[in-house]
Amino acid sequence: MGLPDTIWCLIMQLVGVREVCMLARCDTHLRRVASSLPVWTCQYLRLFGVAPEQPAGRGECEHGAVLRRTCRRSALRAARWLDAQTTEGELCGASCCLALDATKAVCGERECVRVYAHGCGAAGAEGDDAPRKLGTLRGHACDVSCVALTDEALLSGDVEGTLRLWGMEDFKLRRQFRGHAGAVTACVLLPGASALPVSGGADGTVRLWNALAATPLARLDCDTEVTCLAVDGASTSVCPPHLYAGGGFVDCFDIASATRLLQLYGILDEGAACEPVTRLSAYGPLLAAGAASGAVAFWDVRAGPRLVGSLAGGRQCAVRSLQLGEWHLAAAFAGGADVEVYDMRAFAMPGVTLACGLRAQPVLSLPVDGVVAALGFCGQTLIASVEGRPTVAWSFDDPASVAAAANSPEASDGSDQKGERKKKGVRKTRGRYPKKSTR
Repeated sequence: MGLPDTIWCLIMQLVGVREVCMLARCDTHLRRVASSLPVWTCQYLRLFGVAPEQPAGRGECEHGAVLRRTCRRSALRAARWLDAQTTEGELCGASCCLALDATKAVCGERECVRVYAHGCGAAGAEGDDAPRKLGTLRGHACDVSCVALTDEALLSGDVEGTLRLWGMEDFKLRRQFRGHAGAVTACVLLPGASALPVSGGADGTVRLWNALAATPLARLDCDTEVTCLAVDGASTSVCPPHLYAGGGFVDCFDIASATRLLQLYGILDEGAACEPVTRLSAYGPLLAAGAASGAVAFWDVRAGPRLVGSLAGGRQCAVRSLQLGEWHLAAAFAGGADVEVYDMRAFAMPGVTLACGLRAQPVLSLPVDGVVAALGFCGQTLIASVEGRPTVAWSFDDPASVAAAANSPEASDGSDQKGERKKKGVRKTRGRYPKKSTR
């Protein structure tokens, strides 16, 4: 190509992962340069914020191939959101809490719990992708305050301390639990063959319930009001999950023994003054905690919770909702009118501790007309409930797929086809069998 290999190597270190892969497809010379270790070491450092470690006994070619696969997979996952065509629509009316999975969204609307098939999340979509209501669950005597769901069950709590367990197949009430002295502020269904209902209340207790007998299995006392719950995302079938409860502190409980393991003090620093925790979210080995000051702290829970960094945006307003994903964090703040998405790949690296107080800029901002009460995402769909306004849903679609669907023959209007056929003088043939030959 005329340029020496060192110049091409410097160019590939300055561009992104996609551009490096496109250059590698030009010819064999650039493919060889694009397979070199310095190129993918620089790409890895840009994506994850830390230089990769080369294990002993692994050669440069093998290590470069491992880094290339890691960077390409990470870039493809992020491109599903960052390079997507965003479609916005209304899912339902105003709601105060929500939860969703790959196909369904559950919203708490006053005394009712409504279940929707969110599809792609756009209210203007047609066909199977259009959101539609699957059912309305009635029975709460007051406003619903929290919801959770799995494939088989749905859990809802209200402001008077009642917890209800519903079946997802027929939307019928299975069990009703009472025990909290105040409002049920958070609820989760623990993963497993039989989903275990867990609730946190304003009375400062976390309760585990027997879904078969509608009786409490255990009561876990916290020092302050419980505002949020999260389940350890790094749990396996061998290692039971840990439960995290947020309030004045972050309490970590062992589910198997129903005992408190430890408390996480401080959001920005282990020695700093404690701030009330408003939201928790866990994914894989990472735990995120949002504070009333607007800061978000991150702990690595693999070998005991270890503070690895924080996001400090200087907002001085509480974190209203947040959720961790495989590469990103979606967050909403009390004083903001946007749902912000942050790139969190650097925080998820093992053995990495980032400087506390790190100021990161969101890679994506979704404007919202109001204050977000709750948000959640699954796959290519993000849903946010807005105070006093309809619940908003965004769909992140592949631009190539959207363009192909728009140009397909099925998407064209039949009346336009008829007029075009008439203008060209093409006779319309009837769909019938041809005449039999008389021979």
